[in-house]
Amino acid sequence: MTAATPSAADNAPTPRKGQGDVKLTREDFARKLAERFDDPAFDEVRSEIDRVIEIAWRNYDEYRKSPRRRAAGAGYADPAYELPGGQHGILTKALLDLLQAADGPVGVLSSGDDWK
Repeated sequence: MTAATPSAADNAPTPRKGQGDVKLTREDFARKLAERFDDPAFDEVRSEIDRVIEIAWRNYDEYRKSPRRRAAGAGYADPAYELPGGQHGILTKALLDLLQAADGPVGVLSSGDDWK
């Protein structure tokens, strides 16, 4: 009697669920950011760069993706809801408001297209 040959399903890898950990260590983060200031012209401000790297690390480590926030305001279901308050969000909201208020059809410009 011979041993059974393993099937392909027995040898299949176990699929990973979720996103793998991609967070940098403090040392890797500092090294990668400092590489951008490798030019000797930055030597006279090295201590300031080290301070900026330290602050950047804390923000990265604490996941401060959108630290400036503002209330959503009128026109939202929850006007008090805190939205990212950077210029990009404010300008996007203003553009959407203008498009919604426009009379007639509103065209969408995509890469390589003319207004439709």
